[in-house]
Amino acid sequence: MFDWADLLDLAEELVQRTGDEAAERSAISRAYYACFCTARRYLDPDGIRIPKSGSGHAIVWTAFHTGPTRAHRRIANQGRRLRLWRSKSEYEDTYPDLSKEARTAVDVARRLLSDLASPQ
Repeated sequence: MFDWADLLDLAEELVQRTGDEAAERSAISRAYYACFCTARRYLDPDGIRIPKSGSGHAIVWTAFHTGPTRAHRRIANQGRRLRLWRSKSEYEDTYPDLSKEARTAVDVARRLLSDLASPQ
């Protein structure tokens, strides 16, 4: 079974290509999907109930937002933040501060994946 967190390794490689807009935009996207797919699997290990369509994104982050601990809410907030950056990186023609936000996205994703490993 694929370990979605491995996408963060690729994001970390891509973000090192400072000034390469395509690489930095891709780093944000890969960082987001490393977290989203890992969070989706955390909520639904069998991969059945959460849709694999656009609505699945909101379902995953809402589920964490309503979770029992502060860590769950932190995961939701980080995930939503990454989702906004991912949308911006994939749909906006211009992206001010792209290099800075790409590095930040990778850092946020690393913390989110750590939180997912033991949400307390």
